[in-house]
Amino acid sequence: MNEEVAKSSPDQLISHLLDPRFVLNLDGLLDALIALFNDCNFPVLKRIRNIETFIARNESLIKSLIDFRMGSGDFALIKTIGRGAFGEVQLVRNLRSKKVYAMKLLDKDKMIRRSDSAFFWEERDIMANSQSDWIVRLHYAFQDLRNLYMVMEFMPGGDLVNLMSNYDIPEKWAQFYTAELGLALDAIHSLGYIHRDVKPDNMLIAKNGHIKLADFGTCVKMNTDGLVRCSSAVGTPDYISPEVLRSQGGEGVYGREVDWWSVGIFLYEMLVGETPFYSDSLVNTYSKIMDHDRQLQFPADVRISAHAKDIIRKFLSEPNERLGKSGIDPIKKHPFFGNSNWTFDTIQHATPPFVPELKSDDDTSHFEDVEQAEAVNPDNFQIPKAFTGNQLPFIGFTYSSEHGPLDAIRRQISSPSDVPLINGTNQQNNCASKNQITNCAEIEQLKEEKRLLEVRFGDLQDQLDTVSSTSRQEIETLQRDKNILEESATELKEQLERTKNEVEQLKTDKIGLEIRVDELRERLDSIVPTEQEAERLREEKKSLELYVSKLKEQMTFGNTAPRKYSISPEFEQIKFEKRVAETRVGQLNELLDNARELAEAFKRELQQRKEEMAQKDQRLQNLPKLERQLDELRQTLERERKSHSLLEESFLNLQREKSHLQDELVETLHRHGQKHEAMLAAMAESSQRESELNATVRQLQNEVLQFRKHSHGAMGLAPVGSATNSLSSALSTSSLLSSSTIALHNISIGESSIELEELSREELIRRCNELTERCKMEIRSKNKEKQLKEETIKKLVVLGQQKGIIDTRNKSKKGEKEKRIWELAQHEKNLEINKYEDRYKEMQYALDSTRHELEEEYQNRIKTEEELRQYKDCFGQLPNSYLASANPHNNDRQRNQARRRLK
Repeated sequence: MNEEVAKSSPDQLISHLLDPRFVLNLDGLLDALIALFNDCNFPVLKRIRNIETFIARNESLIKSLIDFRMGSGDFALIKTIGRGAFGEVQLVRNLRSKKVYAMKLLDKDKMIRRSDSAFFWEERDIMANSQSDWIVRLHYAFQDLRNLYMVMEFMPGGDLVNLMSNYDIPEKWAQFYTAELGLALDAIHSLGYIHRDVKPDNMLIAKNGHIKLADFGTCVKMNTDGLVRCSSAVGTPDYISPEVLRSQGGEGVYGREVDWWSVGIFLYEMLVGETPFYSDSLVNTYSKIMDHDRQLQFPADVRISAHAKDIIRKFLSEPNERLGKSGIDPIKKHPFFGNSNWTFDTIQHATPPFVPELKSDDDTSHFEDVEQAEAVNPDNFQIPKAFTGNQLPFIGFTYSSEHGPLDAIRRQISSPSDVPLINGTNQQNNCASKNQITNCAEIEQLKEEKRLLEVRFGDLQDQLDTVSSTSRQEIETLQRDKNILEESATELKEQLERTKNEVEQLKTDKIGLEIRVDELRERLDSIVPTEQEAERLREEKKSLELYVSKLKEQMTFGNTAPRKYSISPEFEQIKFEKRVAETRVGQLNELLDNARELAEAFKRELQQRKEEMAQKDQRLQNLPKLERQLDELRQTLERERKSHSLLEESFLNLQREKSHLQDELVETLHRHGQKHEAMLAAMAESSQRESELNATVRQLQNEVLQFRKHSHGAMGLAPVGSATNSLSSALSTSSLLSSSTIALHNISIGESSIELEELSREELIRRCNELTERCKMEIRSKNKEKQLKEETIKKLVVLGQQKGIIDTRNKSKKGEKEKRIWELAQHEKNLEINKYEDRYKEMQYALDSTRHELEEEYQNRIKTEEELRQYKDCFGQLPNSYLASANPHNNDRQRNQARRRLK
């Protein structure tokens, strides 16, 4: 017994390792090894010696193992076709087989943060283990550090939401899709799961037109009793069942009947156009669902058959009464699904009502465009500071239906030409022997040739599948076109028959109306004599009434009793005849009134029949016109579609142009801001330069004052009265030099008055000219600086105007800001120009004044020297006190006394 167990244990272990449904198969063990390595490969954990040794020893092995396994690099991205809360769905092509798949990416970091993060296991297990054609099939599942990847079959027809938005679903279509949905749910329930989120978004259309159920993230495993115990409401609000709503906040118990409730909602939505309990607020929606018995209503303007209403009511009922509670068999027997084209057993081979038209195997025209998501920077993920085990929950996720290690080992075991895996050790030992080296080499060569042949066979098989798929698709397209043409011909024939029947009916109605008109005329003719008889009876009544009145008068005024008694029998006879006549008149009047009413009714009916005949004749006459209008409407619709596509393209172009113009605007604003800052810096520099010039002017003023002091002392004053006016005029002239501060800025402080006195007239004029040239050069420099500022301001104005045009198109408020900046710059420019013009005028005036004063000073000097010579000739020699006062090297007290005398 122990030997049998020992022998069976290795075989059982091998079967587990090669079983794709076993969690820790070969792929699961590789996942565990790689997950352990990734969770330990952090700097803070490498401080532990054992972990650091493990990483260092196995790093190259793990990296090569990751490279050998399937990854995202084995697929080429074509387009993103969907996006959700945890990732996105991409259309990809396998680089090896060239087949197209839909690859779903799930972010590990987001799923770890979610409380019920294990939802992806149900989705992976259902698609991998199910063999049903009504469920989207999983081909590969793998992972990396950041994401989980599920590679599924591509459903190019899109979802039923897209189909319902593009077509008005007739009841035959709804019948077909509801039956296929029921079979898909039955497959899910047979696996022991409840879907809990059945809606059109999760029903995908294959390339042959049949639907498959997808998105099993909300699925939950049923217990052995077929029930689920859950304390939270899961699903989409419009499709959620009342028993699931009751589970919110407490432990709810429900079974597979919650999915059949969603089927009823789905069927109602296909026929009516919206869900039965839709409301603007979620609270009102839930309230209507809880009160579904009274809230479920069918609109009067939508044509729905009695069988459809019945099955919807049975789906949208209490859980213990709901259709489908005991399985799919009662649903199959419902009369709503009765038709002559297919049954539940043959529906998979029937022609669907809609088959998508595909241009290629990667056609995504039936999917909405999804904006490109922002790229995630891997450096943004926080490095853990301790062992977190973030990769451990995903051990065993890897799956491969083909081209994986499990598939390769299974093929190797099943191949009779290969040696069994269990005896691999003996084979290696035998191949290692010297006598069998040649045989081993031949075996290896044969294996290599076999592998190449298998690869070649796989490529040819893929090509054959591609050609077969293309041919099959073309045949299906032709068959579909043929069916459409046959249906169109049948519809046209039916329409023609209906038109003929309608014409025949109109002719029959016309004949019947004509017969009815003749009958009415005959009755009217019979009524006319009755009216004449009634008129005659009226005359008789009047005559009888006159006769009776006469008899009454005779009876009243008669005098004899015998006459009274003789008249009495005759009177009674007359009274009787009178009553009979009145009765007859009343009957005739009633008959006449009835005849008149009948005649009026006949006339109205005749008029109504004539109007109906006229309307029908008009309809017959308008039938070609209506056909022409229908053709015109179709052409108009086609033109509108083309114009709509052109408008969409124009809108996209305008959007791109708008984005380009916005980029140019931002760039222009940036350049303008830089130039504005440069202008402000230049203005600040000009202000600083002006301050420096003002300081220089003040310094020159001080130098001029010093020069005046020296010049007063150097000139000398004679105490003679006749020379007082000349000297006073000379001093007043020299005092004017204080106004010419800029012209004398080149005279140094150390220059003595004796040197100025020794200057000749030509030298003074030359110095004056030099001062003039220097001033002109400074003025030209200022003008050039002013011109540069004006050019800068003009450029800013041009840029501002250009920006103003762009801002006007974009209706932005930035134009007002630029306008204020431009006005401020213009104002500052004008102030600067006025300032420089005033400065130029002042300097020009100072130069002219300086020339004039120098000329006068020179004349006064000559005049003073002449007067001194005259005084010298007259008095011989000047007094020593005067000579002492004329000495420029006397102390400050003597100079102050001379100033006081001058004052």
